[in-house]
Amino acid sequence: MPIITRPTPARRVSATMEPGSVAHILVLLNRMEAYMADQTRAMISMGKRLTKQEAAVERLEVLLASRQPLQPILPDPDQENQMPETSLVDKVIVDAINREANNEAHFACLLLPHVFPELFGVDKLRLLFNWNGAAAKQALDASRKAYVENMTKFFYPDARSTSVWTAVVMRIN
Repeated sequence: MPIITRPTPARRVSATMEPGSVAHILVLLNRMEAYMADQTRAMISMGKRLTKQEAAVERLEVLLASRQPLQPILPDPDQENQMPETSLVDKVIVDAINREANNEAHFACLLLPHVFPELFGVDKLRLLFNWNGAAAKQALDASRKAYVENMTKFFYPDARSTSVWTAVVMRIN
């Protein structure tokens, strides 16, 4: 007995529309309507992004308008631009520390073991001392503190500012 199978179509069978027919025009109108809806959604999305950008620009303009002009740091007339004459640390060592340091706080921290060698020994006395003697600790020697401050301000003139020097002291502590 021969096996009889149904023939399967090679491609989808659909009704053909002739250009210009009412059905063809309706299909085109539906496609145009979908395209216009997509464009409308895209425009709304772009409008929202534009509104966010405009708000950000307004905030930046307000910040620029309220910005206070910066005052240049002027050196004190009584401070000369010469290395302090009293030298607790050899000039060669100070120059090497200056080359190694990244900023004024780093310079001061690198200079401290040379100015206060007793604090950095085996006894760990540095845990008992503080720059200003705060937090139930003892204050450091005033003359050697002045040397560290003068050397730091000599190599880093920005440290003459009170806020910068406060940050340096915080790093030292």
